[in-house]
Amino acid sequence: MGAWGDGNLESDGALDALADICDELFGRVMELLQHPRAHEYDDEEIDELFVRIEMIFALSEKGMVKSAPAPEELEVLFDPYLQRWAEYQRESGDEFPHGREKVIRASFQRLMEIARAYSAWRL
Repeated sequence: MGAWGDGNLESDGALDALADICDELFGRVMELLQHPRAHEYDDEEIDELFVRIEMIFALSEKGMVKSAPAPEELEVLFDPYLQRWAEYQRESGDEFPHGREKVIRASFQRLMEIARAYSAWRL
């Protein structure tokens, strides 16, 4: 353990803290993908899900993702989530939000890319 530079993130402890934060973010995303109401547009879990995903994106853009789940653990959650979401949208009686579906799919794809890049760092 030690510090090797003057920056805020240039120590073993800082990298350990980032890994813990990433584990918590990804863990909660995985929980929310399975939550019974996280696909409902009027439920707070859907907002939390996508805010946490955006937080992971922001960390990734700054090179601050230090751990991620195995991609296959994450990927198996996407289709069931999207099926529940699509069914909920159809049952709402509103016009199906194809634009929103596109954004969700793109978000899941980007999350997978991050998981593929950083899951190998987990020990």
